[in-house]
Amino acid sequence: MDREKALRQSFSPYSPPIAVDDEEFKFLVILINLTVPRKKIDDLLDAKHAEELWRNDVHLNKCLSEASWYHSHNLKYPDPRVSHQVYRGVTPSLYPDVLTSANLPCSFEWSNNSTMVNIAKLFSSEFLWNGNLTTLGLLLVKRQSLWLDLLISLGVKQDTLDLIISFLSDELGKQKIPTVSGLLKAVTVCYGRSTCRNNPNR
Repeated sequence: MDREKALRQSFSPYSPPIAVDDEEFKFLVILINLTVPRKKIDDLLDAKHAEELWRNDVHLNKCLSEASWYHSHNLKYPDPRVSHQVYRGVTPSLYPDVLTSANLPCSFEWSNNSTMVNIAKLFSSEFLWNGNLTTLGLLLVKRQSLWLDLLISLGVKQDTLDLIISFLSDELGKQKIPTVSGLLKAVTVCYGRSTCRNNPNR
């Protein structure tokens, strides 16, 4: 497997999150380069190309706009026809012997127009840093100084950085509970060793 293919695979959602400790600068280079179509970038480690993107406020705003589609629960399951629905809720209470999302680490995923999937990766791609699962968006909201300094060194203007942090802090702090789509109205019950799902609208 060549390097480019290996890097893209390492950053894909279906791969285990990678640890980026001591490679934070290189990580930011790769992460921003992944936001452009594959045919427009030959080398994901091209720092010069990355700096041009980090300095491009128009490109950063496109990436940032996709944060509005980050969700805590994927409403496209079990019916992928569901669209324009974002659920971003608080972690439910943990109860003994009850399996819910409270048993899992809290994280944000993305779902929107598939043509925007690369752009959406910038602030939502999960990775390990200091032993914790996180994203660039969450680190910026927490104002982690190492990451702020690295972005400034890559050419992000301070006022742009302040606007990014303000937007992410506001957006990721919101609960979003949409009007329930008719495609989601269903009852699922146990049936032997499987389940039976009934949608009363059908």
